[in-house]
Amino acid sequence: MQCLSCRADNKMLLMDVLRDQSMKEPTIEHQIYMCSICRHTKRRVGFKRNKMPITHLPVIPIPIEKLWKERGAVPRTWANAVEKLRKKQIELKERAAAEKIVQANAVEAVRRKQTALAEQVVQSRHV
Repeated sequence: MQCLSCRADNKMLLMDVLRDQSMKEPTIEHQIYMCSICRHTKRRVGFKRNKMPITHLPVIPIPIEKLWKERGAVPRTWANAVEKLRKKQIELKERAAAEKIVQANAVEAVRRKQTALAEQVVQSRHV
């Protein structure tokens, strides 16, 4: 963990853990860390996980043919999703390109108008 005051990496040491005793089984911990370089302290809220017993579920034999049949449908679905995403990205890029062209045309039209007005001003001064 990086110290927030001196920015030293991996120098925060766990100094103390205060457990919340408001519940029957404490699950929330307040962890106090201290930087080994600048002695800055930091409190974090942590969660204590209850130990789950390892249970051995019964093994249900499934024929390999059934697994391969079910697996065959998945790649096509994935390919369809990827193709749909690619089409959407291409469409968005085309829209962005079209908007840039429209904006460039609008800027060019404004520049032509400014040039025409500047020429009129120059002509009116010479007359």
